[in-house]
Amino acid sequence: MLISQPMIMLKQRPSWLLSTERFCCFLASLFPKVFFTSLSLWSLYVLIFVVNEEYINQEYHKPTLAIISSIFGVLLCALSVYTYYKVIWIGAGSPLDFDMLHLSNPSPQYLSSNPFDVVPPESSQPLLDNDDIENHHNNRQNDIFPPEPPSQYISFHTFSSSKPVRYCNKCQVWKPDRTHHCSSSNKCILRMDHYCPWFSTCIGFRNQKFFIQFLGYLATYSFYLFISSFAVLYVFFIEEQYTNGFISVSLIILFVLSLSFSLALGVFFLFSVYLLLQNLTTIEFQDQRWAKHESNSFLYEFDPRGKKQKLGHIYDLGYKKNWTSIMGDNWVHWILPIASTSNSITDKYNNGVNFEIDEPVYEKWTKNLQLQEQLNQQLADYKNRLRTEREAGNIV
Repeated sequence: MLISQPMIMLKQRPSWLLSTERFCCFLASLFPKVFFTSLSLWSLYVLIFVVNEEYINQEYHKPTLAIISSIFGVLLCALSVYTYYKVIWIGAGSPLDFDMLHLSNPSPQYLSSNPFDVVPPESSQPLLDNDDIENHHNNRQNDIFPPEPPSQYISFHTFSSSKPVRYCNKCQVWKPDRTHHCSSSNKCILRMDHYCPWFSTCIGFRNQKFFIQFLGYLATYSFYLFISSFAVLYVFFIEEQYTNGFISVSLIILFVLSLSFSLALGVFFLFSVYLLLQNLTTIEFQDQRWAKHESNSFLYEFDPRGKKQKLGHIYDLGYKKNWTSIMGDNWVHWILPIASTSNSITDKYNNGVNFEIDEPVYEKWTKNLQLQEQLNQQLADYKNRLRTEREAGNIV
């Protein structure tokens, strides 16, 4: 028997195969949690019972220093583990969390083949199937188009002369600015930064603060482990204690791992802080990098001397506002893992749905894009005219 439509056969998988797939996905998401928790507890055990108790307390006879070091290590380890699971528990946030952003019973003719953007009826035509083209004009007024987005809750800042709004046909929800659909999480994410496999979740508006704090706590904890283990190894080799005994293998492993983790996490933490101070997500940062290689990008302008200059970022409101928009308004929120975002749709600039923008920069972006679209249209018309004249010449 020939299988003419293999994709249909793949979609109609038996229940046992689906259950196996879900179980494998569960194990894959469970692994980073078990790995991180086990490694954190092991490092804390080595710090307390090997570094502090065996060496600092018994070998070097400094019990007070051993106690203080253990307390400080427990505090840093606890904060690291707590913020790790806080990132997972809180989640990145999604427009699906707000009932006002749902579009109930959307007409299939309205749903664009592009899962990210859609244009309202006054701006462009919907994408229709072939069977619907004949009935398009008759059905135009019969609920083909969904209602207008709830402007009292959401506003869009796009860069098109047609002023499109954004809608996800997978989640069937309006997509606020800076929202992206994550294929791994299978839902739209507010102010999506990236998907992190070490958390098996997305980093977005609501959990980005805890993610940055986690990086800071864990980098500090790793550096502290490195300093503690290095101090013991330094004394061991300087005083030539290796002539009378052996060093703990756990201590050497802790030294190597803590050095690696402190360097890697430290760089990642500083980069995340840099993006936050610029009010950029990782996706937006990558978009700007690609824009540098595009000669027709609207992110730049030319000064009177003809030199190309960057316009700036519409969400960049200065270091202070950029920082407080995610980390909170005071230093207590900056240091401690306390939630600073809101789950209320009416809390306009603190719910991940709406964002303050730099209006002058936004106007320049829009104007540049309009000029670029006009130029592209003129070039297209010119090419069409040349093609028409060439074809007419060939006929003659």
